[in-house]
Amino acid sequence: MAKKKRTSFRGRIGRNIEKKKSEKKGTRYLVLPDGVEQFKPEKGSCKFDIMPYIVTDEHHLDRDDENGDAVVGDIWWKKPFKVHKGIGIDGETVVCPKTFGKPCPICEHAKKLNDDGEEWDDIKEIFAKDRSLYVIIPIDTSKFEEEYKEKPYVFDMSYHLFEKQLDEELGVDEENEVFPNLEGGKTLDVRFREKKFNKAIYHEAAVIKFEDRDADYEDDYVDAIPNLDEMLTVLSYDQLKSMFFEQADPDEVEEEEYEEVEEEEDVKPARKKKTTKKTAPEPEEEEEEEEEEEEEEEELVDVGNLLRFSSPGEEEEKTKSKPTRAKRKATKGSKKECPHGHTYGKDGNEKDECGDCDLWDDCMDEQEKNE
Repeated sequence: MAKKKRTSFRGRIGRNIEKKKSEKKGTRYLVLPDGVEQFKPEKGSCKFDIMPYIVTDEHHLDRDDENGDAVVGDIWWKKPFKVHKGIGIDGETVVCPKTFGKPCPICEHAKKLNDDGEEWDDIKEIFAKDRSLYVIIPIDTSKFEEEYKEKPYVFDMSYHLFEKQLDEELGVDEENEVFPNLEGGKTLDVRFREKKFNKAIYHEAAVIKFEDRDADYEDDYVDAIPNLDEMLTVLSYDQLKSMFFEQADPDEVEEEEYEEVEEEEDVKPARKKKTTKKTAPEPEEEEEEEEEEEEEEEELVDVGNLLRFSSPGEEEEKTKSKPTRAKRKATKGSKKECPHGHTYGKDGNEKDECGDCDLWDDCMDEQEKNE
């Protein structure tokens, strides 16, 4: 007698929905431990403590043997790593193996192109980009739509959207370098600014302040901090090579031969012709596509770089037919004034009142326009 199949979906569909939600909380290269969630910045201010963790990676990118910083067994406050973007037919973001002291086929190819004299603007996107992981404990996220509790979260951020600004603030006052200390540390008060690039919406740290913590953390608290060295997924050399050149996985190919490629402008490395069939990838959900677009956040191009994709004639026509943002704003009314008596469009990041000012975004836009 055949085994009776399950026909009741009570609880099973809900479980599947929760599983998909959980999977979307991270990224393809980031695997979070059970019970640990990811912190996603939103527009507005929030306060959090950055917590140190115990280093276990002997190839930690911040390792300094002379001073004993970020060596195995030391406690350190971040996990820097490198990524390559837009890799493979799905345009994925992958961890560069050099993060863990391993060779990277993508870096090798980028270096070869650079050594051969290729234009930098044509190859710069191939090179690895800098990011960092942090363990943070939210102290005040009342203005955020997402509900965060006062517990450890993993914060994954581009260097240029957070740590660069943090470095600048620490350069102004070195006394704040104690911010990751368990005892006598500082709480960061960060105001995130929402920006757009094409369809992508991303956030960058615009104002960072330091406050004395209300209470210290016990020394053994660090033992409970998630290990950042164990959260990154790194593909093998062959997997990355196949993915980068849009080949099949070497383990799945039974018979292969090289195609002859005629010389032409922007010739890609010869692809392998497969004798086995490969199923086309499933189209991604709309929400996942938006997440992939957000992954382009940190490597922005300025207006000049954007214009290089159009001919001079086209840009001249666009300029005539469509007023610039600055001109459109100028026709809307009189110039705004700073409610705190400072210079509007100039002092956006200079005064104490700026962090909580309702006109701060507009003031920063005006400041960028005038630079």
